[in-house]
Parts: sequence; C-alpha cells; structure tokens
Amino acid sequence: MELLFERFLSESRGEVARIDIDLPSGDEREKVIQHVYERYGQLGAAMTANVISYRGRSAAREVGKALGFAEEQLARISGLVGHWEWRGENDTMARHFEQAGFDARHPRIAHYLDLCMRMQNLPRHLGQHSGGMVICAGC
Repeated sequence: MELLFERFLSESRGEVARIDIDLPSGDEREKVIQHVYERYGQLGAAMTANVISYRGRSAAREVGKALGFAEEQLARISGLVGHWEWRGENDTMARHFEQAGFDARHPRIAHYLDLCMRMQNLPRHLGQHSGGMVICAGC
C-alpha cells in the first residue's frame, strides 16, 4: 500500500484503525481542531471526554467543605485521606484518623468518614481530553 499511515491499516490487527497525532498546544492545536470540524462537519467529528471520579483527597476536601471544617482541619484531615492505603483487615480509615488525633466515634467525624467512603469513584466532572477527537462517517 505504501501509505504514510499503513501500519495503522493492517488487516491482521483485527481492529478499526486508530491514528494518534501529537500536536503542539495552544493556537496551532486550535487551528487543527477547527479544520477537522470544518472538514468533517458537526456529525462527523467530535471532541473526546473522560469522566473524572472522586478519589481519596478530592472526596475528603469536598466533604470537609460541605460539613464546614475549618481550613486547618480540612488540610490535616484531607492529607490523611490522600495517603491512606488499605493494608489489611484491621487497617481502616477510622484507625488512621484516631492515630492523627480525631475521634472516629464523634458523630461529625463518623459522618465525614462515611461520606468520604461513599463518594469514592463517583463522577466528579467531565474532562475534555486535550485535542482528542473522533472522526467518523457523518449520519
């Protein structure tokens, strides 16, 4: 075939061709994106996106803000959550909080811990992949 992107079009790959091209950021990237939209139209081109989920530290900060923790407490408590990693049956987030001087049985702390754990992996926001695009046959 002797095409520039021939390695992406091999029938032996057993999948649809995917071509990744790295572009400079800024105005040049935006020019390419606009060109693709103009060339393939509204139904033939789209930006890609991914779902950003809550993880330890982001959940800890959001829950702490919602429950009215002071900034000093919030920094200390979210730092604990961000570094917590389960290492065994007796290794719990509540235990780490107690070691840091928080009473995990206190209703506010217990509620905080519960909400942090429940928020894990919930969608936080939709992120647009920098310049990632899908091009297809328009409908």
